[in-house]
Amino acid sequence: MTTGETVTAATLWARFDRWASALLMLFAIVEVAVSILVSSAMREPVLVAATMAAGLAAAATHLIAMYGLSVGRAWARPVGVTLLWLAVVVGLVQVVTALSSGSLYIPLGAIAAGLVLRMRPPDRPPWPQRHAPSVVVALLLVSLSFGLPSAAGYLLRPGNSALSVRPDSLVLTAGLACDESTGMPAEIRMTATWRWKEAEILAHGTDALAFRWQTSDPASDASISTRTFLLKDAPGTGVSLVGQHATNPGRERTTGPFWLEDTGSDNTDTVMSDLMTGLQAGDHLIRAPAREHHEGSAQTVMIDVDRQELRDGSFLIVLGSDPSVHLRGILKVDVAYVHGGRWIVWSDPVSCSL
Repeated sequence: MTTGETVTAATLWARFDRWASALLMLFAIVEVAVSILVSSAMREPVLVAATMAAGLAAAATHLIAMYGLSVGRAWARPVGVTLLWLAVVVGLVQVVTALSSGSLYIPLGAIAAGLVLRMRPPDRPPWPQRHAPSVVVALLLVSLSFGLPSAAGYLLRPGNSALSVRPDSLVLTAGLACDESTGMPAEIRMTATWRWKEAEILAHGTDALAFRWQTSDPASDASISTRTFLLKDAPGTGVSLVGQHATNPGRERTTGPFWLEDTGSDNTDTVMSDLMTGLQAGDHLIRAPAREHHEGSAQTVMIDVDRQELRDGSFLIVLGSDPSVHLRGILKVDVAYVHGGRWIVWSDPVSCSL
């Protein structure tokens, strides 16, 4: 190699080092920003921690390689080249994945990495074997950043670990008390009682109960107005009545772990859909808002798991009847327990004659 060729190669490598350092710095900034944005929309602390750790691991890898290139460390070029090729491969995978789902994706990071890789000199000497450990460590750190969120998601699937128990870990029972001797009762007392058969570590967030009721007349095989019974009282939530309407205070105005959701005493599908959306439930729960037993009205009760800590418990809701309505029929009640938006369990229905 002549002196001119040596100078040219050194110049090309210096240009590569500058552009690779800048691109690796940009990758690190994007990784930290994305991890913050994504984790801020999550409710699971384990997923938040895994997402943040993944972003920091990837950013740290790129920043270390950038530092090595900027100070001329011998191991930095093979590590930088490896990270840039990895960015190209990841971009191609993302393009194929997008096309398979019928969408278009432009891998700007992969394109930039390919352009920087083209800045290397044509005559590239083989990397000494002593740089292999540095490349392996970089690949392990990047693999860790890819694997952490998936591993956390797996552990949070019901039944896969003590972080998330299965639906059959909960025993849920509905209760109903109404005076059947006097015809139309002045009030109906509905209860939900639950017992956990398995413990869940790191219990947090919000669970919910959904009381659901319907009145019907077997003689006419027709449903009676769902507005026959309305919410009258929910001890422990601070609910108060103004005229015929219930005012539901927020959790900050309650003294215990229970509070009433803003929506309630309305069509079951509407109430359940709002509840699942509020709990950021999975699509499988949002798409099928429980028509398992019957239609009717519903009232949701939110549970502050940070305070209630998934202890066994019970809750009472009192319904009041419209004094101008006199009917004969059957009142049917059941209760759902929604655990952190992961799954829902319905009790067996109970009923009484009116």
